[in-house]
Amino acid sequence: MVLGTVAFQLAEAREGAPSPLSKLALATAATDWSLEDIDIFDSALHDRNGCEFFSAAQKRLMDAATVELVKLPDGTVVSNAGRRDNHVAATILQTCGTNATATWWAEIVVRFGSQILGHLVHGEADGFAVREIERRGATFHLPALDTSKGTIGLSFYAILYEPVQPLWVVAKLSPEGRLDVLSKPVD
Repeated sequence: MVLGTVAFQLAEAREGAPSPLSKLALATAATDWSLEDIDIFDSALHDRNGCEFFSAAQKRLMDAATVELVKLPDGTVVSNAGRRDNHVAATILQTCGTNATATWWAEIVVRFGSQILGHLVHGEADGFAVREIERRGATFHLPALDTSKGTIGLSFYAILYEPVQPLWVVAKLSPEGRLDVLSKPVD
């Protein structure tokens, strides 16, 4: 979901990052949740190239989905609220992904792409997922990014936990900005 450049930028300082109040307002616009019902979490781990990542969650619903938002350098805000969208993921990858790791790219595809891919499998930190992938006959490897051709290729493992289903994911970002994602169960 693209929110566009919104009036909430008025709450921002002229220089620097958005204030928590403006992030709250952006999240409210993306979700239609009330200000009192939203918690904002910074995702600075993903911040890069002038892109600022943050998440919103409903305070009163423990199992409500978290909404991921990104403020792009031009002030446009994109989100995975409402529906997931490969165009949004492609915009983030093209705008923010220069010199990023394969793991960073995979996180963006998992969080914003149109397919529900569960969780990215990071390796040893996700021991259960790695064991499940290998139990099913596949060899686990960390996300891999191929930038040697015009089209950027990405491959990685993700896992759905209910029911438990590891996925092999291949994504391709064309020079024109089209993101194609294919996932298949690891059986």
